[in-house]
Amino acid sequence: MSVATPTVSQHFVRKSDGVKATYERILKVASTFGEFSEDPKKTSIHLSRRTAFAGVATCKEALLLTVKAPQDIQSSRVRKHEQVSA
Repeated sequence: MSVATPTVSQHFVRKSDGVKATYERILKVASTFGEFSEDPKKTSIHLSRRTAFAGVATCKEALLLTVKAPQDIQSSRVRKHEQVSA
């Protein structure tokens, strides 16, 4: 049995227009740091250079953005932070 490779556009089916607009804004800001690729997975879209630096999971009315950073990001807009690997 073959599993189809997910596409970026599939992540936005039945999502609000604001979700797609927010994602496009994330791409625009990320592009100011240099070239990267979108790597769609089953449950999220990875933004990658040599390795993934962010992950975006789409919900009906919102996005869940995960950012890989060398240290905690001090901001009232960050809801949760955790160490996911050594």
